[in-house]
Amino acid sequence: MSADESWDEDWDDDYEETIFGMPVRTFRISVAAVLAVLLLLVASLVSTSFGLYSGVGSVTIAANYDGFGPLDEELKFKVYLTSPTLGRLATDSGSYAVSYDHEVRAHGSFSYSKAGIGTVTIPVTDFFIANGEYTLTVSAGDASDSVSMDISRNADYAIGIVNFFGGTFDDSRYTESFASDPQVTLSFTNSAGPGGELVFPVANGYFDIFYFENSDYNNKDSCDGDCDDNYENNKWGGCYWNSAVTGCSPSGGRSSSDWNDEDNLVQRFFFNVSGDSYSWNLQDEGVQYGNGIDYTIPLDKETLRQHEQVDFTIVIHFTNTFAEANCGNIENTDCDRELDRDEKDGRSDWEWFALEGK
Repeated sequence: MSADESWDEDWDDDYEETIFGMPVRTFRISVAAVLAVLLLLVASLVSTSFGLYSGVGSVTIAANYDGFGPLDEELKFKVYLTSPTLGRLATDSGSYAVSYDHEVRAHGSFSYSKAGIGTVTIPVTDFFIANGEYTLTVSAGDASDSVSMDISRNADYAIGIVNFFGGTFDDSRYTESFASDPQVTLSFTNSAGPGGELVFPVANGYFDIFYFENSDYNNKDSCDGDCDDNYENNKWGGCYWNSAVTGCSPSGGRSSSDWNDEDNLVQRFFFNVSGDSYSWNLQDEGVQYGNGIDYTIPLDKETLRQHEQVDFTIVIHFTNTFAEANCGNIENTDCDRELDRDEKDGRSDWEWFALEGK
């Protein structure tokens, strides 16, 4: 045997096939391990119930949650949970907390499905203290999510829209009303003046109708329009009822001490409003009931028309009661200090109005 033949035989005995510098067997085992890990990763991403361990990857309050409506009695929202990387979604329940003014006012737990979807429902009476910003925090495992919203169930001001012919006829609120009896519709806002948002509170109170004897109030010098001193001829004129012009409007020249007293009181109505229902009664008379968010109350036209050649105004007084009934059950709350129990007020719109004579 030659030297070359001997070297070839030795080389054949020592040779082992490799891939990327690794023996084929080792390479195949490595590839299989990598594929298995990838398969586990894909499976854990696709399914919340498959993984090497249990836990919670993330918690999200539904992105399409619209917040709180003015008539909502419950705070209701969906929660979405995901499993952790290479893990499966834990089957434990989650928890929620509602905070106001840096204090937790209500907390509880909720369950969710294997797909990671849960629903949380919280009665507003469980946490509402006063108008303002409330924060919802939802937690599961080490993950959490929060969302804040403004909630207003209390009113700060009342407006009494007068629904009968009076004031100026070019105002649609009057010309489109054909009620046989005069009416007043109460509406409530969360702040006085322009910009207040409409709310539908739980409240009780009363409103007084006062009259003011009007005689030669306007004069030519202060009235921007074709007015004179004769009230009877001009009580329907746009100048007299134009509250934007100081010289025309009676409001600027009438001190409340001239009319806000028992001598000028025509009638007193008591009322209760509660969301989309309400009731009212004249003083010393039976209670009547209404449904809907238009709190419309009929007035007694014959009583009003006993006072001819006068202007009328309505002054409203009310107190919010939404948070009273359940306040003792709300966490971390001092009811005497935190509840808004102040009497609020309001006025008719227009502030002064007239009725046609008999």
